[in-house]
Amino acid sequence: MKWIFYMISAAAFLLAAPLSPDVVSTNDGIILNGKILQENEDEIQFQSSVGVFTITKENVSELIRIQSEEESFKKYKKLKEEKQKEKEKAERQKQKEKEKAERQKQKEKEKAERQKQKEKEK
Repeated sequence: MKWIFYMISAAAFLLAAPLSPDVVSTNDGIILNGKILQENEDEIQFQSSVGVFTITKENVSELIRIQSEEESFKKYKKLKEEKQKEKEKAERQKQKEKEKAERQKQKEKEKAERQKQKEKEK
């Protein structure tokens, strides 16, 4: 039964690895590995492990043509790490803004409590 698990794991690993030397990074953060089949000034026809599809160039943030599988994998990994760092940075910024809003809310609450206390003292 364990061998089934290992076979599925191996298949998943192979599918996650770069298919061929072309890498496309889209504006919405998706990184695709595959093969550019055709290209014109407006769009790219791209084949990946999930099929063939067309991407408009206005949706492409980066297009990389690489000569070797090893170079492709390195570039794919680098792009994925960069996208992850951007995501983490955005999450940290969002957390900072949330904490700042919470501090502001706490200050306003304390100010209101002080005002009530002053009114009681009068």
